[in-house]
Amino acid sequence: FPVTIMPGALVSGLIGQTEGTMYCEFEATNNSSTRRIFTISDNTTSNRIMLIYNAGEYRAQINSTSVSLGNFTSGFHKIAFAYQQDGVSGNLFASIDGGAVVSGTSPTFPTGLSFTTIGKHESSLSTESFNARIRAAALYTTRLSNDQLAELTRL
Repeated sequence: FPVTIMPGALVSGLIGQTEGTMYCEFEATNNSSTRRIFTISDNTTSNRIMLIYNAGEYRAQINSTSVSLGNFTSGFHKIAFAYQQDGVSGNLFASIDGGAVVSGTSPTFPTGLSFTTIGKHESSLSTESFNARIRAAALYTTRLSNDQLAELTRL
């Protein structure tokens, strides 16, 4: 899966601005570096929602708040990550390979989401890439239910 960058007004209409779901099927590797898998942002590192590999584990993150999704065995895995604005804060919900949903809350919620990257850091100034295969990625403009997240990721 090549690095994909999609900026601009067309993309912002495809991104749920107050709620949505991100889905990705990717290959887990033994790579100790921080890597972005799938990010929506305003093209900055402070206003973003993403799936990331950091400090030996996969994480779902809104701005600077994240929940651990664990460290997976080598091979392909599926993650569905839903986000939803709640006043100025945001809630996140994720399922991996059909497992139970984990959740968390961010004290802030991003605005002006108009930039999507797959397999690359969200800042256009960075050359960092995921450096593993990504089979599929999808955005939904609504927050899927916890049951739908688990079903979407079932192997």
